[in-house]
Amino acid sequence: MENDSTKYFKPLFDLEVDAITSADIQTILSQLRATKKPRTLNELRRILNAIFNLGVRNELITRNPIKNVPPFPIDDVPKYIPPESHLLKVLQIASPQQMAHLLFMKNTMCRLSSSKKVTWNDISFEERWIILSTRKKRGGGERRWKVPINSELFPVLKWLKQNSNSQYLFPNAVGREQTKYPTYLRDLCDKAGVKPFAFHSIRHYAATLAANRNAPLTGIQEVLGHEDASTTSIYLQSLEETIRGFGPGRVEIRISGIHA
Repeated sequence: MENDSTKYFKPLFDLEVDAITSADIQTILSQLRATKKPRTLNELRRILNAIFNLGVRNELITRNPIKNVPPFPIDDVPKYIPPESHLLKVLQIASPQQMAHLLFMKNTMCRLSSSKKVTWNDISFEERWIILSTRKKRGGGERRWKVPINSELFPVLKWLKQNSNSQYLFPNAVGREQTKYPTYLRDLCDKAGVKPFAFHSIRHYAATLAANRNAPLTGIQEVLGHEDASTTSIYLQSLEETIRGFGPGRVEIRISGIHA
């Protein structure tokens, strides 16, 4: 199956490997800049770099042309994080299932893609942990890690379990794993009359709360599922201005009479 690392670099296929120059690669990446984010371009650059380095190590080629192609600068402007009052307004008008999903994401700090994969086999009510997974791992493999179930999340999961007819916590209409990303959040923000925020902003919101409560960096790293503490450090550093004005807070909400 064709992937991004081959699809975008087809112009290089007709060249001898040792004839490929840094300028050839830079031209393609610069053209992609019109439609791709800097992080995506840097990921493509990383993949190419690994391929060329492998060729050099195995003595199939003599040099790595991407070595002199600099990474694209990433905008470090903090992501928009909704204030707690806005999140509460959204939760108050959400359906019970939507509310449960949003509270799950808040309390696990998970990515949207991770929330779609969670099954009841990934949850231990007795030991109070959830296993999350992601494909965002060095080498492209799957990474799995445990996240504790806190007192706010526990009744949410109990409610979901009582009303579940699927192996997935947040299944599609026929009870299977969701293949499409939910789009309900933008509509909820509009109806609540608050500035729209993305699902990923909830991950930042939760990490910001944890940092503002002086949670240790290693603890935040573990819950976020980062392999490297430096990634978490950069992640939180980009939110520094937001953290300064963030109250400790706790969302108080009820799902069909269940206090969460």
